[in-house]
Amino acid sequence: MNAFNEFLTAVFGWLLFPLSNHPLILLLVCGAVVGVLMSLVFKYTSNQSTMASVLDRSRGHILAIKLFKDDLRGMFFSLGCVFYYILLRLWYSVVPVMVLIVPLYFVMSQLFLRFEYRPLAIGEEGIVELQIDGNSWERNRDATMRSDPGFTIETEPLRDENGQSIFWRVEANQPGLSKLRWQLGDSTMEKEIVAAEDCNRLLETGSRRPGTGWLDRTWHAAEPALEQLPVRAVVVHYPQRETPIFGFKFPWWVTFFAVSMITALLAQPLLKVRF
Repeated sequence: MNAFNEFLTAVFGWLLFPLSNHPLILLLVCGAVVGVLMSLVFKYTSNQSTMASVLDRSRGHILAIKLFKDDLRGMFFSLGCVFYYILLRLWYSVVPVMVLIVPLYFVMSQLFLRFEYRPLAIGEEGIVELQIDGNSWERNRDATMRSDPGFTIETEPLRDENGQSIFWRVEANQPGLSKLRWQLGDSTMEKEIVAAEDCNRLLETGSRRPGTGWLDRTWHAAEPALEQLPVRAVVVHYPQRETPIFGFKFPWWVTFFAVSMITALLAQPLLKVRF
């Protein structure tokens, strides 16, 4: 899984690099491309003739509701048929959704790596959290952290006995990728931390070095998972990245899915696909 994450991160880094200085434009382009690709997958993995037939029948019953408003019994019958055909269309969409869900998950994990957080600015402070396994807390509660010259450790460790976590505050001194290190018994553990002069530019900002859980490892793909170490995860609490549209601030994934859905609908007649 670590090798797959490294390969996927490198591929997305290469694909997204040309527009990395324009995050909002890049997000809109990604949403549009994914919308077209989802439409094509839906077209070739669903029974389009059946979908078209169901859609035409539902439209017929909608028209009947408009034309025969005085026939209460017929109107309710047509309304029930419309709901039935909606459920039928959802049923016929199960296969395309199952085909799409895995690749879309990995696309989202790569976009999360770049759009969810921004790097620390020079002179800006951030919090680093070391989450220790409950069974190893007593042995490792006095763990100390060392840093590359790019960051300064501002505080002594603050321990959360209930959560089995240790916190430090760090300050960015110079742009680029630095590493934080801990000595845990005979093992040395590292976590990457990023600072930048231009925080608007998209960089791989891995906030979490994951543990051994499958979902944790696939969603936080920037660094290898922590294996055979008494640590659940290491988290750098970066600032949230903002991608405002028309003066409003939306989460990046809302913008992404909205653009994807709109693009899919606009591309529907061109690609000759029925949803």
